[in-house]
Amino acid sequence: MEWIGSEHLPTLTALDRAAFGADRAALMNALAGEGRFAAITNEDGIAAFAAVRAFGRGEVVGPVVAQDRDQARALIAFILSAMQGRFVRIDIPENAGLSPWLEELGLAHVGGPVAMLRGASNIPGSTNARIFALASQALG
Repeated sequence: MEWIGSEHLPTLTALDRAAFGADRAALMNALAGEGRFAAITNEDGIAAFAAVRAFGRGEVVGPVVAQDRDQARALIAFILSAMQGRFVRIDIPENAGLSPWLEELGLAHVGGPVAMLRGASNIPGSTNARIFALASQALG
Protein backbone atom coordinates (compact mmCIF):
# COMPACT_ATOMS: atom_id res chain seq x y z
CA MET A 1 0.00 0.00 0.00
CA GLU A 2 1.35 3.39 -0.94
CA TRP A 3 0.56 6.93 -2.04
CA ILE A 4 0.57 7.16 -5.83
CA GLY A 5 0.79 10.02 -8.29
CA SER A 6 -1.46 11.25 -11.05
CA GLU A 7 0.48 9.23 -13.63
CA HIS A 8 -1.73 6.32 -12.50
CA LEU A 9 -4.94 8.25 -13.23
CA PRO A 10 -5.93 6.19 -16.32
CA THR A 11 -5.80 2.98 -14.27
CA LEU A 12 -7.71 4.55 -11.37
CA THR A 13 -10.34 5.91 -13.75
CA ALA A 14 -10.79 2.47 -15.32
CA LEU A 15 -11.20 0.86 -11.87
CA ASP A 16 -13.70 3.54 -10.87
CA ARG A 17 -15.65 3.02 -14.11
CA ALA A 18 -15.79 -0.75 -13.49
CA ALA A 19 -16.99 -0.28 -9.90
CA PHE A 20 -19.37 2.64 -10.44
CA GLY A 21 -20.74 1.64 -13.82
CA ALA A 22 -20.25 5.03 -15.47
CA ASP A 23 -17.38 7.09 -16.81
CA ARG A 24 -16.35 9.64 -14.18
CA ALA A 25 -13.09 10.75 -15.80
CA ALA A 26 -13.86 14.42 -15.09
CA LEU A 27 -14.41 13.64 -11.40
CA MET A 28 -11.22 11.60 -11.23
CA ASN A 29 -9.26 14.43 -12.87
CA ALA A 30 -10.68 16.89 -10.36
CA LEU A 31 -9.78 14.58 -7.46
CA ALA A 32 -6.23 14.27 -8.77
CA GLY A 33 -5.96 18.06 -8.86
CA GLU A 34 -7.37 18.60 -5.37
CA GLY A 35 -6.22 15.61 -3.38
CA ARG A 36 -4.19 12.46 -3.49
CA PHE A 37 -4.62 8.73 -3.92
CA ALA A 38 -3.56 5.69 -1.93
CA ALA A 39 -3.46 2.32 -3.67
CA ILE A 40 -3.04 -1.35 -3.03
CA THR A 41 -0.91 -2.96 -5.70
CA ASN A 42 -0.26 -6.58 -6.54
CA GLU A 43 1.54 -8.46 -9.32
CA ASP A 44 -1.14 -7.30 -11.79
CA GLY A 45 -0.86 -3.61 -10.88
CA ILE A 46 -3.30 -1.44 -8.93
CA ALA A 47 -5.99 -3.58 -7.30
CA ALA A 48 -7.75 -0.95 -5.16
CA PHE A 49 -7.57 2.77 -4.40
CA ALA A 50 -8.89 5.54 -2.20
CA ALA A 51 -8.87 9.30 -2.65
CA VAL A 52 -8.59 11.94 0.07
CA ARG A 53 -9.00 15.69 -0.28
CA ALA A 54 -9.78 18.84 1.67
CA PHE A 55 -13.49 19.31 2.30
CA GLY A 56 -15.29 21.81 4.50
CA ARG A 57 -13.61 22.00 7.89
CA GLY A 58 -11.50 18.90 7.35
CA GLU A 59 -10.96 16.17 4.82
CA VAL A 60 -13.11 13.64 3.01
CA VAL A 61 -12.06 10.11 2.10
CA GLY A 62 -13.62 8.76 -1.05
CA PRO A 63 -14.18 7.24 -3.38
CA VAL A 64 -12.82 3.98 -2.04
CA VAL A 65 -12.80 1.32 -4.75
CA ALA A 66 -11.75 -2.16 -3.69
CA GLN A 67 -12.31 -5.81 -4.44
CA ASP A 68 -13.44 -6.62 -0.91
CA ARG A 69 -14.07 -5.18 2.54
CA ASP A 70 -10.57 -6.07 3.77
CA GLN A 71 -8.94 -4.00 1.03
CA ALA A 72 -11.31 -1.11 1.73
CA ARG A 73 -10.51 -1.23 5.46
CA ALA A 74 -6.77 -1.36 4.77
CA LEU A 75 -6.94 1.70 2.51
CA ILE A 76 -9.07 3.68 4.94
CA ALA A 77 -6.85 2.73 7.90
CA PHE A 78 -3.76 3.77 5.92
CA ILE A 79 -5.27 7.19 5.19
CA LEU A 80 -6.67 7.70 8.70
CA SER A 81 -3.32 6.87 10.30
CA ALA A 82 -2.06 10.29 9.17
CA MET A 83 -5.16 12.19 10.37
CA GLN A 84 -5.22 11.78 14.14
CA GLY A 85 -7.26 14.56 15.77
CA ARG A 86 -8.51 16.02 12.50
CA PHE A 87 -12.07 16.23 11.17
CA VAL A 88 -12.65 13.46 8.62
CA ARG A 89 -15.75 12.62 6.64
CA ILE A 90 -16.39 9.30 4.90
CA ASP A 91 -19.70 8.72 3.11
CA ILE A 92 -20.29 4.98 3.27
CA PRO A 93 -23.07 3.26 1.32
CA GLU A 94 -25.25 1.15 3.59
CA ASN A 95 -24.29 -2.08 1.82
CA ALA A 96 -20.54 -1.49 2.31
CA GLY A 97 -20.66 -2.94 5.83
CA LEU A 98 -18.01 -0.56 7.16
CA SER A 99 -20.05 1.59 9.56
CA PRO A 100 -19.52 -0.50 12.73
CA TRP A 101 -15.77 -0.71 12.09
CA LEU A 102 -15.51 3.05 11.46
CA GLU A 103 -17.42 3.74 14.68
CA GLU A 104 -14.90 1.54 16.54
CA LEU A 105 -12.18 3.80 15.11
CA GLY A 106 -13.94 6.84 16.57
CA LEU A 107 -15.83 8.18 13.55
CA ALA A 108 -19.37 9.05 14.57
CA HIS A 109 -22.22 7.77 12.43
CA VAL A 110 -24.38 10.79 11.59
CA GLY A 111 -26.63 9.37 8.89
CA GLY A 112 -26.38 7.32 5.77
CA PRO A 113 -26.08 8.59 2.22
CA VAL A 114 -28.65 7.39 -0.26
CA ALA A 115 -27.28 6.44 -3.66
CA MET A 116 -29.47 7.99 -6.33
CA LEU A 117 -29.78 6.82 -9.89
CA ARG A 118 -31.23 8.44 -12.98
CA GLY A 119 -32.51 6.06 -15.65
CA ALA A 120 -31.51 2.43 -15.93
CA SER A 121 -28.58 1.16 -13.92
CA ASN A 122 -25.32 0.76 -15.81
CA ILE A 123 -23.61 -0.85 -12.86
CA PRO A 124 -22.03 -4.08 -14.01
CA GLY A 125 -22.72 -7.25 -12.07
CA SER A 126 -19.50 -9.11 -12.82
CA THR A 127 -16.78 -6.63 -11.88
CA ASN A 128 -14.34 -7.44 -9.09
CA ALA A 129 -14.26 -3.80 -7.97
CA ARG A 130 -16.96 -2.08 -5.97
CA ILE A 131 -17.51 1.25 -4.24
CA PHE A 132 -16.98 1.15 -0.46
CA ALA A 133 -17.02 4.94 0.08
CA LEU A 134 -18.56 7.66 -2.07
CA ALA A 135 -16.64 10.59 -3.54
CA SER A 136 -19.34 12.68 -1.85
CA GLN A 137 -23.06 12.42 -1.25
CA ALA A 138 -23.74 14.50 -4.34
CA LEU A 139 -21.37 12.62 -6.64
CA GLY A 140 -21.67 8.98 -5.58
